[in-house]
Amino acid sequence: MKDNKIEVKGRNWEGIIVIILLMVVFAVLTPYVTKIIYNAQVTGAISSIEGLSIAVKTTYTEGNLTGVIALPFEVKYEDKEYVAYSNGAKIDVEIKVDGSNPKSGSIIINRDGAIEIQDLKYGLVTCNKKAEDSEATCE
Repeated sequence: MKDNKIEVKGRNWEGIIVIILLMVVFAVLTPYVTKIIYNAQVTGAISSIEGLSIAVKTTYTEGNLTGVIALPFEVKYEDKEYVAYSNGAKIDVEIKVDGSNPKSGSIIINRDGAIEIQDLKYGLVTCNKKAEDSEATCE
């Protein structure tokens, strides 16, 4: 019985062809996988921003009832730690967030009560939102 392998001067061409085909498949699939990962990161950042916005609103409401917090209320993040400011003055408040804090950026409740987001960074994704916008944009 004949062996169906193609051999030229001791080389196994079937193995080389399989490697080339795998390289082509990986080259074609890599952009799709990268896009899926990026979209997942953006979706996660948007969800985190929604949760953070609720936490900041809750903190403001509780602080406003006791007279501790006034507008504008700003929370600045740096290295996943935050500093809160009420009407420009630094205050000590706890913002309870399920999950992780952003790496950097700030979230502001302006004098009109609208939320602004400035360069809020989750992982490799940075999000912004103007007061007049209904949703944050992340890239």
